[in-house]
Amino acid sequence: MRRTASSALYTALVVVLLLTAVSAMAASPLDDNFNGATLDPKWTVTYMGDTQLQDHSVTVENGQLVLTGCATDIWDVTDNGIFVWQAATGDFRITLKLVSLEAPDVSAKLGIWVRQDMDTKAPNVLCMAMPKGVHMQARDTRGGTDGPLSDGRKPWTDDDTSDTNGTSPIWLRLTRTGDTFKQELSYDGTTWEGSHTSAYAYKDVHVTKMPRAVLVGIGFSSHNATVPGTAIVDDFTFEQLNDGPPAGKGFVVADAVNDKGNTQPGGVSVSRDGKVIGTGYSGVPFLVDAGPVTANAGGLFVKGSPKTGTVVEGKTLYLPVLVQDARVLVKDLATDAGQEWVIKLPADPAEDFSAPDASEADFQPYTVPSTDWDTIDPDDNIYGWIRTKVTVPSQYVGKDLWLDGWALDDEDWTYWNGTQIGHTNSWNTNRQYLVPGSLVQATNVLAIRGRDGTGAGGITPSSPKLVQGNPSVSITGQVIGADGKPVSNIPVRIDSPLNEWGGFSNVVITDAQGKYAAYAMGPGEFTVKVDTPIVVADPKEKVFQATGGQTVVQDFKVTTLPFFPDPVDTKASDNFAGTTLNSKWTSEDIGTTDPGDAVVSNNTLTISADGADFWDATDNGHIVYQKYSGDFVATVKVMAVPNTDGWSKAGIDVRTNNLTGSPHVFVCATRDNGYAFQGRNQADLAAEFSYNSGAFQPGAYLRIERVGTIFRGYWSPDGTTVNFLGQQDVPAVTSDCLVALAVTSHSAGNVGDGVFADFRIGGLPTAPPTPTVVKGDLSGDGKLGVNDAVLALQCAVGVKTATPDQLKAGDLNGDGKIGINEVTLILQAAVGLRQL
Repeated sequence: MRRTASSALYTALVVVLLLTAVSAMAASPLDDNFNGATLDPKWTVTYMGDTQLQDHSVTVENGQLVLTGCATDIWDVTDNGIFVWQAATGDFRITLKLVSLEAPDVSAKLGIWVRQDMDTKAPNVLCMAMPKGVHMQARDTRGGTDGPLSDGRKPWTDDDTSDTNGTSPIWLRLTRTGDTFKQELSYDGTTWEGSHTSAYAYKDVHVTKMPRAVLVGIGFSSHNATVPGTAIVDDFTFEQLNDGPPAGKGFVVADAVNDKGNTQPGGVSVSRDGKVIGTGYSGVPFLVDAGPVTANAGGLFVKGSPKTGTVVEGKTLYLPVLVQDARVLVKDLATDAGQEWVIKLPADPAEDFSAPDASEADFQPYTVPSTDWDTIDPDDNIYGWIRTKVTVPSQYVGKDLWLDGWALDDEDWTYWNGTQIGHTNSWNTNRQYLVPGSLVQATNVLAIRGRDGTGAGGITPSSPKLVQGNPSVSITGQVIGADGKPVSNIPVRIDSPLNEWGGFSNVVITDAQGKYAAYAMGPGEFTVKVDTPIVVADPKEKVFQATGGQTVVQDFKVTTLPFFPDPVDTKASDNFAGTTLNSKWTSEDIGTTDPGDAVVSNNTLTISADGADFWDATDNGHIVYQKYSGDFVATVKVMAVPNTDGWSKAGIDVRTNNLTGSPHVFVCATRDNGYAFQGRNQADLAAEFSYNSGAFQPGAYLRIERVGTIFRGYWSPDGTTVNFLGQQDVPAVTSDCLVALAVTSHSAGNVGDGVFADFRIGGLPTAPPTPTVVKGDLSGDGKLGVNDAVLALQCAVGVKTATPDQLKAGDLNGDGKIGINEVTLILQAAVGLRQL
């Protein structure tokens, strides 16, 4: 019996030990019940945005984590709050117990936060509870807007969502599978349910594209910049579902920080043995082989002090890189700093006061920065000119400088000594224009042509500052068509994924001379390519190394593709013949509007529409739509837009569905604001992107192109000359979508007419075949004659300059020119004495 009892006891002990071992094996090194005396060093605390400006703290008290601080909000385009984090990768599930939240606002936020990096504008997902309820929000693109709105949320603990406190525990759970994030809540820590009511259950799941390696942890914002809140959490658990860190690898997070340890904007790089192995925005996590690494930070106006450390398998190495402002102030151009400005307002759009010696007889004094533009003339949709004389200290004459830290509401064309140095068509975008050293003299003239669309106008809220920064890389070039003429409005993409100032990607547009330029890039390897399927480029791309202070010139030759779809889908296209709308179309009002209508007559479609706008979180107007699938090009001729408002719109709208808050992409003509390319990345979210250019003329064409989830917008005055508006990745617009002709009066209660003709939809056109070059055929008539020898002689002696095609035909020995020897060969071939 003793032996049996001992055996049973032994077996029981083994079972207990096995269960304990299994439990220990199941626990993640990221888990924390906060039972230590202080915060476990595996965590890093980051105070983001305006949280840095007030008192804040993160402490462990009584087995719980306590976060205290002030922050405007985690919302819109910028994040402000406390982030307690670790690095993770792959698919995972995180659970967090929210003990309580005392805050000055019902919209204070506390929960599980997943971020791509520490940039306050970075993509992120926040699984959260507010005193007013439980919700999940996300930002899908860097600099985009958070969403969706929180309607449909379930309460924290009861039906009272008006108080500012969450006083009973609640549990949140966030699951990542690929790019899909799912939120759940529990009121007892055991039974899980969705965090929104059934009608809004779709808000429990969100798709946000982020790298596999991310930052995960706890986020908190008091929703008040000066009044603090206190949040208490407990029991953070992390479950690795798939694709965890491989053996032998760990995380390194390089973070640009100031002398107080607060994250600063900038790019970071991680290197090993002198070779860069990763770059990105400040605070980005890298999953790398274990071993020593060096982190650094840099930027146009940032200089870092390298930091070294050793990555340990399965752990996170945090390397804060101390940065200092490398900006050297050359001159403050504010009126209060003694700078004198003058303005002419309004100005005729055709007037040009960019030249240094342009007359200022009709100008008047102007304060920078100020709201004086609207005091002088409160009208919308007007142009003006603003000028000032700038003296530069002798040590900066001939040096590259920057016009930095200012904005103009809404659009500016900026000239330095008569040369355009920048153009921005966005009222709230910081201007940062290079003033090349070749233009910098002792005395200079800064002239700015401004356009006020709607609302405020002029230079506000800050003034330009002339500064010098770190030596940077500049890339310039020209895009030339097959006919030798410059090609305007072509996007050129510049990528530098391994860059000393962090990974870099930018798209610039060619001007009227086909020229493009990109500035303020760090040293590294670059890839430059023409980035639009409207043309085929030769070469397709160029790859090269560039160092600080270097300007690299990269030119391209392109063949322009047809503007219209090819092949045309004749079943879906419509020339609006007859007197009734074809049955393939559905005509209906959308949103809150007075009744609209659609009438076919004289090969046109007239859509009568009311509606406040296609903008913000809802679209209001009238749509005539049909279903379409896959990739396509759609074009339409716009004969008229409603005469009801400067922002009345008529164009092609691609939508997921016919609901007023549907994800959509809209290319349209407006009455007074040119052509626009706008859209909504998520359902029921305020419009997230907008590009516009040109001035609408009746009979102009619009073009929208879809390739996968990428949309591009164009306009053309004649169906031949192509103007690029912009491009956007909008995965929320499904492959099976609605293609609509849409009109809004932009004036609720007033109905206006948009008139369309010649709607075409179909495939993406391809490049025409490259014509065969007949050797010696300089005239291009497809045969060889004495006239070709005459042309060759004229080119050889400098009477004529050979076109690119003539050079291809006449340069027989491949030395890049046409010589007398080649003239002789062409003449001999023309009279039949030889073959070429």
